[in-house]
Amino acid sequence: MKAGDRAELQLLAEALKDCPELVDSLGLVYHTLGVLSFQNRDMPQAVQEMQQAVDYRNKAFAGKAHEDLGRSYFNLGFFHERLKAYGKASTCYQAAAAIQQELNNRVLHRAAALRVAKMDSYAGDFDKAERLLRWVIEDTQEGEALNLAKARSDLGLLYTERKASQKAIQQLQLALPYFSQQEMLQDEAAALLNLAKAHYHLGHFTETKQFGSQALASYQALEDIDYQARVKNLLGLAAMKSQQHDSAAQLLKEALELARIAEAKEDAAAIMDNIGELALQQGKPDQAADWFLKAMQTLKADFYPDSPLQKAERQYLEKTPYKVDLSIYLNDLLRALLAQHEQSGEEQYLQAAAPWLKAGDYLIDQLRSAHSDAGTKLFWREEALPFYERAVRICTAQQATADAFYFLEKSQSVLLLEALAEADALSSIPDSLQQQERALRRQLNRLQLELDQAGSESVAVVLDQALGVEQELERLTDYLSQSFPVYQRQTAGAAVIGWEPFQRNYLKGQSRALIHYLFGEERAYLLYANGQESQLLDLGSSDTLARQVESFLHWFSAPTLIEQAPAAYKEQAYALFQKLLPISGPLKAKALLVIPGGPLAYVPFEALLSASYPGTDLSTAPYLVNSHVVSYSFSATLYDQLENNTGSPVMQAYAMAPFAQQAKGSHGTLEYSPVELEAIAAHFQVHSFRDGAATRQAFIAAMGQAGILHLSTHAYGAYDGKQPYIALADSSIFLTDLYHWDIPAELVVLSACQSNIGRLARGEGVLGLGRGFFYAGANSIVASLWNLNDQSASQIISAFYASLAEGQPKAAALQSAKVQYLQDTKVAAFRKSPYYWAGLTYYGDSKPLKAEGAGSPLWWAFGLIGFLVIAAYFFGRRRA
Repeated sequence: MKAGDRAELQLLAEALKDCPELVDSLGLVYHTLGVLSFQNRDMPQAVQEMQQAVDYRNKAFAGKAHEDLGRSYFNLGFFHERLKAYGKASTCYQAAAAIQQELNNRVLHRAAALRVAKMDSYAGDFDKAERLLRWVIEDTQEGEALNLAKARSDLGLLYTERKASQKAIQQLQLALPYFSQQEMLQDEAAALLNLAKAHYHLGHFTETKQFGSQALASYQALEDIDYQARVKNLLGLAAMKSQQHDSAAQLLKEALELARIAEAKEDAAAIMDNIGELALQQGKPDQAADWFLKAMQTLKADFYPDSPLQKAERQYLEKTPYKVDLSIYLNDLLRALLAQHEQSGEEQYLQAAAPWLKAGDYLIDQLRSAHSDAGTKLFWREEALPFYERAVRICTAQQATADAFYFLEKSQSVLLLEALAEADALSSIPDSLQQQERALRRQLNRLQLELDQAGSESVAVVLDQALGVEQELERLTDYLSQSFPVYQRQTAGAAVIGWEPFQRNYLKGQSRALIHYLFGEERAYLLYANGQESQLLDLGSSDTLARQVESFLHWFSAPTLIEQAPAAYKEQAYALFQKLLPISGPLKAKALLVIPGGPLAYVPFEALLSASYPGTDLSTAPYLVNSHVVSYSFSATLYDQLENNTGSPVMQAYAMAPFAQQAKGSHGTLEYSPVELEAIAAHFQVHSFRDGAATRQAFIAAMGQAGILHLSTHAYGAYDGKQPYIALADSSIFLTDLYHWDIPAELVVLSACQSNIGRLARGEGVLGLGRGFFYAGANSIVASLWNLNDQSASQIISAFYASLAEGQPKAAALQSAKVQYLQDTKVAAFRKSPYYWAGLTYYGDSKPLKAEGAGSPLWWAFGLIGFLVIAAYFFGRRRA
């Protein structure tokens, strides 16, 4: 279409505005103008005109579905996509998909759905995108081979971005033959490029070169300069990883020239970052820092943040479509600054990192808060860990305690804090909306579980239902954010406590010490502090420490290992103590608050030896439990929140023992469960549920009323990602159940095997049952790190409740119970092995139990008052 034709269309549009009955024609004219502007590469103008086409066609068709309206929505989405306005693009594609679905046009509906999935993927909402793409694949019918191939190709790309490379290769290899047979060169080239990327992530550099060279030939045939740059960039990376630095430098230089010719600044920035990476590998950190800075400033001219961040800088980071790219380049710049410091020894490079640390932290918050899907949030938490590792490394080099504490807090369990903030936010909205939100989340969770177990014939049905629930939940949360400002503010993210208030409130004198770890990809770090001093320590290689921890944990994989080689155990236990607490001076604090990182969450610190011990008696070794009260927390911020919970005392305990006298399936009888229930009843008013009465429904009825919630049962937890659960008489309670319940118990005791282990999520912590109960609102948890011995556990639990009833703080009560166990001469010598007593750990606040004991003076006072009231009532009636 020529320029004269465009002028004629514009005149026609002006004329048609005076003819209301021809509004459909006016929509067609603006649709055509939008396409013309797109062909002329005037994308803002194309968006404006296609938006007018949508508006006029909506008016013409009175909001009813029409294929022309669907096409205009689709084009508008495509134009927004080219401007990287992915949120707006997704909205338009969703509108197009809804119209085509209403018209029963499966092919166009699926085509629009594929674009929605791509927008979700671009935005980093990988779980949502995966569900939609899998649905398109599973719901494909005969004659829809094109959409099937595109869905597989897009799913392959998504898996590549998530570094699930084997899955990516599988999908791409299924898509590639169709593109080749149909001579769809553009799609074939894209599949080849993504195959090369997947092999690159696997370290298969020969295959990377093979598929990359094929993709490059295709893009050269298509004269697509932009994608030629991308392929050469990838080939340069593969050469770099293969230590072929000269070849890498040449390929990256050629790639940068092509990107500049194509005016593709996003690609140019990525290539500059890789040139910086090459310089860093060659021991040239000054050059590397320059290239990393150029990469960021290619996306945002003159980008150099202040410390603290200015309002305009925060606004840019909030709105930029380059959040992921900037986070990568910024992290690389920190690596270069550290390398410059190590090479020169000059402090200026560490000081220069300060504004970038602030910007990076803010950017990571924006990346995380942009997503609602739990799996996607978790992915971005894992991706953020290297940044926080470098931040703590810089602070450690400067001994900057307050800054290190902040970054340590941001390095783990942030999603747990956000979940608790969201729960508080829900309490500010009407009950009916709370119930609706929770019901949708439970439904989505149930469908996800069904999806994991569904056969091939039902996957499409379950996916379709899950997508529908997901959309309904998104609409509800959008409504809540718009209608209830308190909800919007509280769900925007959780703030962490600062160092000064934490030290002032919880580390007075030398009575309590904070032991806060970061377990990074490269190195591990420790902040040790009490009220008078603090030390920031580099613990060395993460891999080395991980092997030492794994070797130590092996002792707890079977009951007899420690007693068979006590000297070897004690040697390792002392060596690990020295590794984990290499502080200068003695460990004076009697109360230790441990915030473990990475696999340290599986370590029973109380079973470590604080001194060398040549003796063979397992009961008298200098275990940490003998001299210190050890409690744990997922973060210092969560600890502060638990300390400030001011719930009123709850006068009820609920105890469940579903296998006290009966076995069921693989769950055997727990003959010492009755002992635990009797121990609770000796000190507290308790509602007991034994055997068949300990059902899921009984648990649900009790969970909102219990001050103490005791579960003496079987449980399952594993490091492999399988979902942890607690067994009841008729069914089980899964971790995902806890995420949707309210359990405001003062104390939860999980006297069950493996109740505090689960998959280790980098940057977040262990996803176990203990975390789940905190998520549900509990204030403190006693749970286990391995398979408990029923008899020993019951003895420790009994002493624990006795100490609680005497008013001891909960952590101190558990320590006292363990020490009593070790000192009990009636306990067999082999049962003094840490395997039998160290498995139960305490997470929570430092206070005594708020719930009143049955034998306490206050309980009897309440009882006496009740008796007098009743007596007065009857006496009054008799007098009347």
